[in-house]
Amino acid sequence: MNNQILPIFRHFMTFLGHLMTSLLFLFHLETYNGFVILSLLGGVIIEVLQLKFEPAVAILSITISILGSYTSLQLATRLLDQPRKWNTLIISAFCMGLGIWSMHFTSMLSIKINGSVHSYNWFLMLFSFISAIIGSILAYSYIFFCKNSPYRYIVSGLLLGISIAVMHYTGMKAMKDHFMITYKASWLAASIGISMLLAILSMYVFQYFQTKHKFTNPIKLTAAIIMGFAISGIQYTAMMATNLDQLPTLHHASAGISQKEIFILVASITIFFLGLILIRSFIEESEHTRQLKIEEAKYQSLFFNNPDGIISFDAAGNFINCNSKFETLLGYSISDLIEKNFLSYIEEEDQKIAWNNFQDALKGKGNECVVKAIHKDGHTRVLKIKNIPISIDHKVEGLYSVIQDITDKYTIAEDLRRTHEKLQSFFQSTSDAINITDLNSMIRYVNPAFETMFGWTKDELIGKKLPIIPSSWRETSHILERKLLNGEHITNVETKLQRKDGMLIDVSLSISPLKNEKGDIEGFVAITRDISERKQFEKTLQENKEKYKLVTENMSDLVSLLNIEGVFEYVSPSYEKILGYPSHVLQGKSAFELIHPNDFDQIMNLFNEFIKTKKAVTARFRYRHSNDYYIITESHTVPLFDEKGNLQHILVTSKDIGEKVKAEQALQESEQKFRLITEHSSDLIRIVDEAGIIQYASPSHKTILGYEPEELEGKSLLLILHPDDIPVVQKRLKQLRHKKKERDSLEYRARTKHGSYIWIESHTTSIFDENGQFLHYIAVARDISEQKAYEEKLEQMAFYDGLTGVANRRFFQEQLVKQIEQAKQNNTRFALVYLDCDRFKWVNDVLGHDVGDELLQHFVTRLKTCLSESDIIGRWGGDEFTVLLSRVQSKEEAARAVQQIIQSMQVPWNIKNYEFIMTSSIGIAFYPEDGQTVEELLSHADQALYQAKTEGRNKFYFYEKTLTEQMQRLILLENHLKNALEQKAFHLVYQPQVQLGTGKLIGVEALLRYTHPTLGAISPMEFIPICERLNMIDKITEWVLQEAARQLKDWKEKGLHIRMAVNISPLNLENKTFIDKLIAMFEKNHCDLHNLELELTETALAKNIEEVSKVLETLRKIGVRIALDDFGSGYSSLVYFKDFPIDKIKVDRSFVKEIPKKERDIAIIDSILLLSKRLGIEVICEGVETEEQASYLQMLGCEYAQGYYFSRPLTKDELENKYIAATTK
Repeated sequence: MNNQILPIFRHFMTFLGHLMTSLLFLFHLETYNGFVILSLLGGVIIEVLQLKFEPAVAILSITISILGSYTSLQLATRLLDQPRKWNTLIISAFCMGLGIWSMHFTSMLSIKINGSVHSYNWFLMLFSFISAIIGSILAYSYIFFCKNSPYRYIVSGLLLGISIAVMHYTGMKAMKDHFMITYKASWLAASIGISMLLAILSMYVFQYFQTKHKFTNPIKLTAAIIMGFAISGIQYTAMMATNLDQLPTLHHASAGISQKEIFILVASITIFFLGLILIRSFIEESEHTRQLKIEEAKYQSLFFNNPDGIISFDAAGNFINCNSKFETLLGYSISDLIEKNFLSYIEEEDQKIAWNNFQDALKGKGNECVVKAIHKDGHTRVLKIKNIPISIDHKVEGLYSVIQDITDKYTIAEDLRRTHEKLQSFFQSTSDAINITDLNSMIRYVNPAFETMFGWTKDELIGKKLPIIPSSWRETSHILERKLLNGEHITNVETKLQRKDGMLIDVSLSISPLKNEKGDIEGFVAITRDISERKQFEKTLQENKEKYKLVTENMSDLVSLLNIEGVFEYVSPSYEKILGYPSHVLQGKSAFELIHPNDFDQIMNLFNEFIKTKKAVTARFRYRHSNDYYIITESHTVPLFDEKGNLQHILVTSKDIGEKVKAEQALQESEQKFRLITEHSSDLIRIVDEAGIIQYASPSHKTILGYEPEELEGKSLLLILHPDDIPVVQKRLKQLRHKKKERDSLEYRARTKHGSYIWIESHTTSIFDENGQFLHYIAVARDISEQKAYEEKLEQMAFYDGLTGVANRRFFQEQLVKQIEQAKQNNTRFALVYLDCDRFKWVNDVLGHDVGDELLQHFVTRLKTCLSESDIIGRWGGDEFTVLLSRVQSKEEAARAVQQIIQSMQVPWNIKNYEFIMTSSIGIAFYPEDGQTVEELLSHADQALYQAKTEGRNKFYFYEKTLTEQMQRLILLENHLKNALEQKAFHLVYQPQVQLGTGKLIGVEALLRYTHPTLGAISPMEFIPICERLNMIDKITEWVLQEAARQLKDWKEKGLHIRMAVNISPLNLENKTFIDKLIAMFEKNHCDLHNLELELTETALAKNIEEVSKVLETLRKIGVRIALDDFGSGYSSLVYFKDFPIDKIKVDRSFVKEIPKKERDIAIIDSILLLSKRLGIEVICEGVETEEQASYLQMLGCEYAQGYYFSRPLTKDELENKYIAATTK
């Protein structure tokens, strides 16, 4: 028993090894490929050797099995692309069955027997062959056509295993005369079970690669080897259950076919057939691949060159690709689509529709919709989106969205809809009757006006004959119908049509044919207008014409009727009485022939304007009498219209006004003499009666006082006089009237219409009649305001400041002299205050001189509120003021007074919508201890002011004798600075600028230093303001730039390539030759301007923005970088980033000093860094003095910094030793 179980167990374990190895192959193909094949091959060979098969024949049988499997798989690949193609499936299964049967048959030939001849039962052999073929077809059919079953490989494997078992045991039965065949029961059951499992394994391999669509040639070969060995394993495992006892055999040459011959025949036929099919499959596969490439090329061409936009999505709805048309359609690039969901480009109202259709398409339901989308530039486009699902084996693998821009079509459709609505509105609202009939006069449509006009309702008419044509007009209607059928249009035919009540009404009828899209006439549309009222009017008019004819023939006025060319169509009999022309002579002639030549152009212009405007006009001109003299007439011309509103006739009525004109001329001549004087005089001329009422006012009142003469005439003269001048004027007029003084001259103020007053010099004359009775005054006056203003201005200019109104320097000095003399006499003290406006220059530069001027005016206003009336304010110049505190006797009193001034000035200023803080610094000197002359007091008060500003501004300072020493130092510095350039007292030092992350030197800032021959090194904080006052900054900057160019050249030659930053002044930007000089300097030194960085303060940018921007743009074009220095310490307007080409901003050291302690400073720097990064502007932080500050700035994202933590400012040699020498080492 043990002897039977152990071999079974050994072979079963061998099978399990094969099975596990195969499973490992399925999941780790690349790793275990060779191991699997060797394992299977080794296991099968062991079994072959143990059963004493012919090794070469056995190996060939296995090879045939593998070849059959590979051929079958090669054909099966075609089934993936050609589902349910039965001929391919049968051929594929046939190859598999042929391989299985041939393997079986040749393996039988490999059994070593005594003798060389095999004989078979050919019927059983045929049956075994057919069973292998049918089993393969059933297995393949099931695994291909039942794709919804994930475990179909089990059923397919069982069908294949059963067919192989039937084939094997039938084939064994077919071997006659050679063996006594018996079976081991335990081995038989084991072999059948193992056969089923191996068959299932081979089908699992097939299903795995079929499902994964991984039928590449290497994988097909590997799968074929696995399946070949599995099928061979079935054969040889089955042989383990078989006992072959060779029978005694008679060796006759003719008793059968030799083993070798059978082997060669079967193997050759099988290999030839499989090879033939394989070759053909390869050829077809190659052709199929070529067709696929062609189809792919067609698809690519269709996709990318499609006139419509196309987007492809995968099965999850993720964006894959889009063609160029879609990018031009909405303006979005592929990167835009990847970043945002496509629905975000659809207008919100249409997003739900688009989303639902998209989801339906992913479920396999193709659809289309119309939505509105937002173009990248913001305007709306109307899109037609067609979603096409991509299905493979009834499974949606993705979808295409074909997008067509139908904005124009949509717009046209909307226009058509609106046009249709307008037509409908017109049809419904017009007072004209509209009806549409077919060719048989059957009514198809009538509008409400038709119902109103003829009395029938719409329901009574639709589908019935047109009932409005009276019997008397039937024949005419037939004639019109024939014209319409020929395509003619009938317009404005006047006739009578019949109402429902039988009444005939007068109408104007227009009819047009209606054509279909082919151009065939299919009906008529008629528009009917009721002209009953017009007909009645014409009748009445005709009756009136007869009446008017009687009137015109008997009136004295000239009455004529002209056509629109000006030709007489009718003239009244009065023409013969007045002008001597009989009516028949003038009819048909042009009326212009009778007009005087000098009046002709005027009348022609009036006539043309009349024809254009069709408005009545009156004119005077001369008509020629038949006896060749002219009569002046006044003619009134009236237009006469036809029923359509067109001008048809012109009615002209004329009167002889010869006598009237003579009288008017005489009156005009008499008035003209007076008017010539009054109306052309620049003086005010008026006539005033005894009560002071203005009877006449000349036109010059409008020019000088703003009143129209009519506004003053009938009003009292006193209404326009200054209240203070009224008593004087009344008194002088009374004297002029009662004393009969002929003329008087008087100056007074008159009120203009706008409410202001002007000075008037009036010369008034009394007019009396022949009896000596007073009639009126005639006053001739002229405006002397300018003269008065000039006199006042001269007085003001002599003693007061023109801008602020306070005492000027001359007047203040005179008052100061008087105060000194008075103090000497009375032995008293007084204080002299010298003050100015802190940051006044900033106000002028940043906000403008108009704001600065208004600030000085408000400054004086506040100053006055802090002083007593006895105190005197003087403007000393610019923003400097002096105050004479005459009643102040002690420093305490003076301190209280000036403290009040300082507090007053600290209140924010709001001027021209600018709100800012501007304080004041004050110096105080006392008489007599600080000076006993005007010059001493002013000088010492000025020195005290200077000290107050030095100590921080916004404070006051009393003069001390030590200030004189400080002033002497200042004078010493000023005197030497004037010649400092020539004496080479300036030199440059360079502070490194480094990259925070690496510590690498990226540039330097050139810093100016000054050494006085006796005072030594002077701080820039001290000598720079002095240079600014001396107007030396422009020359100094030019020297610094020359030194910078020379130094850059020197460093470049030594291998140090860095950028140098140089501070420049606003004055440099205003210098028209600055850029040319800069270019010349750097060209002379062969330096690249790209290595130069100019630093400007916010004050420099704020002054004359437009001009500064042009200069900076020019500097950038030549390569110079622009840096904004001390950012955050001044005005800090974001306008700089918008209007100026800024490359770098330098964050002021005041923000760096307290980090990371102060959160506000951190927040400000963080915001500056974020804004600069967005704008592409470089940032460097100044004043970094500790490692903690440097680390924190780096953490915030700042790349560059400078400060004492990295290095103090270095001389040229120190910098070279630190960086060039270090690099060399």
